[in-house]
Amino acid sequence: MLLLLLATLLSCGLAEDCFDYDTDYYGNDVSEGQYTPVASPGDCMSDCQASPGCEYWTWDRNYHGACWHKTAKDKRPSPGLVSGPRSCGPQTTLGPGDQGHLRILSYNMFAWNAIEQNPWKAENMYKAIRHSNPDLMGAQEIGDHAFTVVTHLSEDYKVAGETSAGHAILYRESALTLDEWSIAELEQMDQWGLRTVEWAKFTHKATGRQVDHFNTHLCVCDGWELLGSAKTIAATVLANRRPGSILILTGDFNVMSDGYENSKAVRYLTGDFEDSPVVFVDTFRVANGDGEDGSTFPGLGKIDYILTEAETVITSAWIDRGNYGEASDHLPISAVLHM
Repeated sequence: MLLLLLATLLSCGLAEDCFDYDTDYYGNDVSEGQYTPVASPGDCMSDCQASPGCEYWTWDRNYHGACWHKTAKDKRPSPGLVSGPRSCGPQTTLGPGDQGHLRILSYNMFAWNAIEQNPWKAENMYKAIRHSNPDLMGAQEIGDHAFTVVTHLSEDYKVAGETSAGHAILYRESALTLDEWSIAELEQMDQWGLRTVEWAKFTHKATGRQVDHFNTHLCVCDGWELLGSAKTIAATVLANRRPGSILILTGDFNVMSDGYENSKAVRYLTGDFEDSPVVFVDTFRVANGDGEDGSTFPGLGKIDYILTEAETVITSAWIDRGNYGEASDHLPISAVLHM
């Protein structure tokens, strides 16, 4: 009996050691507006452990003993609240799940609508991003909000350089070291103005591999203009990628006017039209074959891409069609590469 009592007290002490008192883990609710009434912070931790998707929690003694389940922590001072992790052991929440792999996301975030005009949609996009759990993300139509977006994901996410023509590269600092960031302008543009391709060079911390990530958002143009942009991007990649690096190209290619995956721009970049100096493969097609629905813009087709080189091992790739609530007009697309 004495040993059991000591074990219980030790367990409670260890648990309390990882609690944040007078602290709210703001936002990032697993289910917005829903909580579980429990009697204590320890009970809230246990409730989190029993609930899929819960990685952190906040307990409010003065509001029905509400235990709010969280996907990430954004620490804010709040007298009377107690917050903590799913467990008091080593935390892996929103950290690299497998250091031998690199998780990539490409997502058009529709910022003018989903962040500016209808900010309630933003949390639904954040849920989709957290579900993908990327180490590296190419964001399009993020506008001037990249530095705000990362604060809603976790403290681990940073912006590479700055935004360029409304797009940005986000990365997980625990997984990658940023070595360099730059941009090149694309000649082709539309009524929305200048288009660019940006790139960020990283070192993968776990393996030491170099990772060169290029990200873009092409104009709403005809097929020949899109091909011109694709040629500039390929030449830019050739001039700036490091020999032997893991090469990634993400983007919204806007190939609606020219046959989507059969467009001249996509076929050029994948070595099926004229002679690109850098030949990519589509991670989604390598992982899923030609028969799988690749639509990333519902009702239209596949306009969003994660490309890499044929020698890169693609573990998996998918288009997230989960229902997170109304969010972007694009679907997020993910891939996992073996390092």
